[in-house]
Amino acid sequence: MAILDMLSKQLSPQVVQGIGQEVGLNQEETSQALSALLPMMVGGLAKNAQSSPQSAMNLSTALERDHDGGVLDHVSNLLGGGSSGALGNLMKAGGSAAAINMVSGMLGNRAGGNNAASMLGGLLGGNGGGSLLGAVLGSAPTSQRGINASGILGHILGAQQNPVQDAVAKALGLDARKVGMLMTFVAPLIMGALGKAKRQQNLSANGLTDLLNRERQTIEQEVPEAASGGGLLGLLGGGTNNQALMNAGLALGKSMLLNKMR
Repeated sequence: MAILDMLSKQLSPQVVQGIGQEVGLNQEETSQALSALLPMMVGGLAKNAQSSPQSAMNLSTALERDHDGGVLDHVSNLLGGGSSGALGNLMKAGGSAAAINMVSGMLGNRAGGNNAASMLGGLLGGNGGGSLLGAVLGSAPTSQRGINASGILGHILGAQQNPVQDAVAKALGLDARKVGMLMTFVAPLIMGALGKAKRQQNLSANGLTDLLNRERQTIEQEVPEAASGGGLLGLLGGGTNNQALMNAGLALGKSMLLNKMR
């Protein structure tokens, strides 16, 4: 599992603990939630990439332009220190220009702070009103300089974003708002891992689609419950019942898949 393998190496117990401190979850709760969310979000990318050749090409172009994997190199520095780390400082900064530049640097934005919004907010045409800073800080700035998370999350999960958030929260007995914050944080990490895999393997748009489908199939083999109801593609295709999503979320969360890959 190239993408989840990469993420598991970066999401060490110390980093997971740091993430949990930021969103108000303990280490076990955070690890379970990430073990559920990351496979579902990879499944969402697989579904969207194979929906049409243009969607796969859009994904490939966005990765080439904005996601070279540099974000993965900053994860430990960002969260290894818990609330005293850079994200803790970001939350205290209240969404100032300095905070925006900090996030821009975290994401490896080569063009500087002015492109932070276009990197996430404009990803694949995303134009939602929410923002990464808003989700983290509890506000929703609408300025173009806001770092928009709804674009990236909307592309990964589409209309299933809220159902996935609610299903994972209910399945694991967690606050849905905190699960949403985790989704906001890991979305750029997934794109960074996929961008790194694309660069290392010199993948075309078709190659990306194949990689994502292999990743999805491996997840379904590791956690058979995630293969029920048409598998991750069926679960994330809309029209499925929330109980099926909850069952998959519970099975993925309890599998502690990330821990097994370390």
